[in-house]
Amino acid sequence: MSTTRAVLSDNDTVEQVFKPLETETTALFEQLEFSFLTDFPVFAPSNRGRTRIHEPPELLKGILHCFYNDIYGLRPMARELRNEDVWRHCGFKRPPSRWTLSRFITDFAAVAEAVFIELVHELAEQVPLGKLFRIDGTDIPVDQRDDDASWNYDHSEDEYYY
Repeated sequence: MSTTRAVLSDNDTVEQVFKPLETETTALFEQLEFSFLTDFPVFAPSNRGRTRIHEPPELLKGILHCFYNDIYGLRPMARELRNEDVWRHCGFKRPPSRWTLSRFITDFAAVAEAVFIELVHELAEQVPLGKLFRIDGTDIPVDQRDDDASWNYDHSEDEYYY
């Protein structure tokens, strides 16, 4: 009988499904609420009555996804957002055109600093920054003749190391 891990590691279909979902933008989009973008006057409906096909929250998610993947031009962004996995993940009902992206970027430039300040405050409320630590437990072998190395005691392992 095979284990689940062995079955999944050899299954190309499963790998293709999970690969696009395992990105840092996925985690980011789950943690942040982007609906406050609609409160900015720059994203208000047009005076001519033209309705938006794509809302600012989903457009910002699309732009962030592209920037995370080092995609910066309008054509490459539009091409990336035509990938069904990506545009659905960002919340689009259908992929945006490059003209929609261009208009959004132009409008967003006027409020970018305020938006990112709001996002930082939102993250600070979710994670108390004073209690956030990163620990790198990598062992690096050191020659005892190294002047920068010192003899220490690891309480968790109950042993000495150099």
